[in-house]
Amino acid sequence: MKAKKTSPEHEAGKTEEPSEENKEETQLKECTERLQRIFMEYCTVSANSNTNKMPCFKFVSLLKDSGLLKGVVKTSTVLTTTEAELYFTKVLSLLNEKGEEREIPPTASPGRREEAEQKRDKLDFKAFYYVICQVATRIYPDLPLNQAFTTLVSKDLAKAEFKAQQRSGLPGAEKDVLQSEEMIELKDYIHRIIGLYFRSYTENTIMEYDVFTKFCRDFGIFPELCNKSVLHGIFYSIAYANSNVMSGSSDLEGSRTSPGKKRPRPMPTAAKKKALRTGEYMNEEQFVDAVILCGVKSKAFEKEASSLEKVLHFMEKILQSQGIAKVKKMVGKTRISADDIDPLFEVRARYREYFDRRVKGNNYRQELLDQVFADDEEEEAPGN
Repeated sequence: MKAKKTSPEHEAGKTEEPSEENKEETQLKECTERLQRIFMEYCTVSANSNTNKMPCFKFVSLLKDSGLLKGVVKTSTVLTTTEAELYFTKVLSLLNEKGEEREIPPTASPGRREEAEQKRDKLDFKAFYYVICQVATRIYPDLPLNQAFTTLVSKDLAKAEFKAQQRSGLPGAEKDVLQSEEMIELKDYIHRIIGLYFRSYTENTIMEYDVFTKFCRDFGIFPELCNKSVLHGIFYSIAYANSNVMSGSSDLEGSRTSPGKKRPRPMPTAAKKKALRTGEYMNEEQFVDAVILCGVKSKAFEKEASSLEKVLHFMEKILQSQGIAKVKKMVGKTRISADDIDPLFEVRARYREYFDRRVKGNNYRQELLDQVFADDEEEEAPGN
């Protein structure tokens, strides 16, 4: 009879098992990573390229989707909306009192100033993590902090994670493009250029599909660069995130306006009210995402070009259309500014290498054409 082979650990009479302390540390790490994914999912709702800043209304929506926010009566297992907002604003106020990086330079332009004001009203992941720890101790007061945190994430916030994944209307590849570091940086420049166009076409509210297609016609996107099916797919993939999600009132308030400084807006029309009910609309952040995706999917550019190069070329092309003149007419602008001469001035300075390469390529192609025409003329000349 053959003897059974045994491992050295078995021969020693025991196997090494992770200690309780190591198990807790591993679980804490896994829950923190999961919380970061949930944070990014909710940041990207209605703003696909925003992965690192969460406003208050999205925080409230996250708690609501988790089943932690019910009614107006405070109980031991759920929060009220007011209580959730207090947790958020308390941490926000501490951040705004701290840190010089949040100060706005006195020489900042109105656009940059508004953008900086907007960032003051959002939490990064570190601050969000701190708020979630506070919520965890509130919901599970009898548990130690680490255990309360892991329970909240794995039991409650997991429900919100599932709902967020179901809501995501954009295909993974398109979402990856919008969330890439290079595209997030470019989007910031593009937003400063076309944010005015969105507000002009929508009267500072929301954009329905018909208004989006009108913009695309005016700026030469349709039918020259993108066909109707592409526009339809982009609009409804992005707008899908608005259905079965938080109230659309925040979108009517404007995506780039700080609390307490809201622009006066007209009452929403019947079409806008219907769009808010159905979720078939885009806010300003989503509109910028849609324009970027139009550039990526445009049929007019080389397939070999990167997404960044396609969007840069696309922006150059649409800003040479008659769309800018139509926007000026809408807003009653008659004076010419530096931005009117070249709206892409900042973009050209930042991506000079790409534009220089394109100019050289165009000059080289023109030289080849000139040479071909010169050769043809020599052949047709008398005596040859």
